[in-house]
Amino acid sequence: MTLFKTLNTRLSDYFTEKRLKNLFMFLFVLSLIPIIALCFFDYATGDDLLVGSVVMEARRNGLGFLGTTKAIFTSIYQYWLTFEGTWFSEFLWRLEPSVWGERVYTVTGFIGLLALTVGPFLLLKELLVELLKLSKNSFLIFYFAFEIILIQYMPSTKGGLYFYCGMIMYTLSFGMACTAISWGLRFIRTGKKHLLIFSSIVLTLVGGMGYPDIMFAGVTAFFIIVNAFVVDKDRRNQALLLIIPLVLLAIGFGVSAIAPGNSVRGGESFSWSIGEVFMTLLLSLKNGIVQIPQYLISVRPLFIYYIGLILFAWARIDTSKSLLKLDHPIIVTIELYLISSSTYAPEMFVREGVDAGISGGVYNTYYLVFLMCTSLALIYVVGFIKARVADRCKGVCNPSKISYCGKIPYMAFVILFILVFGRHLVSNMFDYKCITFASSGRLADFVAQMEERNAILNDPTITDPVLPLMNDDQGPYMHMAILEGEGDYTNYATALFYGKNSVIGMNRDEWYERYEELYGQK
Repeated sequence: MTLFKTLNTRLSDYFTEKRLKNLFMFLFVLSLIPIIALCFFDYATGDDLLVGSVVMEARRNGLGFLGTTKAIFTSIYQYWLTFEGTWFSEFLWRLEPSVWGERVYTVTGFIGLLALTVGPFLLLKELLVELLKLSKNSFLIFYFAFEIILIQYMPSTKGGLYFYCGMIMYTLSFGMACTAISWGLRFIRTGKKHLLIFSSIVLTLVGGMGYPDIMFAGVTAFFIIVNAFVVDKDRRNQALLLIIPLVLLAIGFGVSAIAPGNSVRGGESFSWSIGEVFMTLLLSLKNGIVQIPQYLISVRPLFIYYIGLILFAWARIDTSKSLLKLDHPIIVTIELYLISSSTYAPEMFVREGVDAGISGGVYNTYYLVFLMCTSLALIYVVGFIKARVADRCKGVCNPSKISYCGKIPYMAFVILFILVFGRHLVSNMFDYKCITFASSGRLADFVAQMEERNAILNDPTITDPVLPLMNDDQGPYMHMAILEGEGDYTNYATALFYGKNSVIGMNRDEWYERYEELYGQK
């Protein structure tokens, strides 16, 4: 015991709160380097080109600002009638970066990273610093660890970061939802009306974006209103005013939901009925439970993260300072479970009927919301237990004594866990995918082939280009391959974007034999 106590004391003396914050900040920044590096080699594809063709065609026809704006809204309305109703995503899609220049598309990944970092930061800071009263250094330790797990183990890198349409629909809408919710919480706390206005505007826009994020924002806002109204009598007026952005979110969603095009994308089975709604609720609640062990299996570092979070929360939460009433762990846990489960509702409503398939961005939203809700549930429950123990035996609640009991065994557990699972902890990391894609030479091949392709497509003298085929598996990038024949979707979208009569693909070896001299490529 003396050895453990000595080791614990030395570890505590060396790993001060500030040093831990700096360590996790360094690890977080380091983890972003491979992801950011690949942002610079990203290219538009498939869906990007189709929706961007509206602006490109308007520019080729010299329509000017007003004419281009009219073309954008006409296209959105046509999609609302014939394909899907997510009106704000549709608007942003038509402004996809490559319409301003092919290499401008590289901003896609940076927008996604901002959404994944800024939105959660604002929401978690409001909850943990302003309400739970964690110190800023303690909060940043948690935030950087949270962000590493959030970004590195996001299920779909293609749908979440490097693909503009998927990034807008799900990643950006998640960040916007977190930001709007944080402003709503701040409004309740401070009463500053501009926060209510900002929250209302952003939630209205979220109502026209990805359906899982609409559910996340709506159910979260509802529980915030109810809890604030019941618990905090002094701020009931602010809580009731938060109904305004919730109603605006519902209106934005309503515009999306009534779109005739939803029945096209949703397939023949798409319909509204009481039975469908009831079944959707049951399946969503089921998935909220079923996904927990699945995430623990597929994202094994969650074991390390959750156990570390429990020890961290116990040591860092000062229950005497908290503005949150840590009295209802069961109710709060159920609410967070319902928030996480609600994100499954859109997929469960249409189930297998989506003709266009379920985007990888949908599964990103499931994971992002799950991680946030489970993290907050653990922090709240630990705070509740600590408050009760403190009432009965203050000495037991001394953080140094708890650290003495848990710090050394936890470090031993982490080391053993790493030794046992080894590469299984990193094989599904975002960084691993980026590094292996680049180090294998596939990134260089991808860039060379895209430059080769774009040189042909940008040649105004070539009206019916024949392009060498490319593999559709391009690591972390979304790449919708051009195929042989004119009827393929990506062929059509590419021709529309670049103003060509047609675009077809050809086996690369055959292409070099037939077109190398004509196109001057190899």
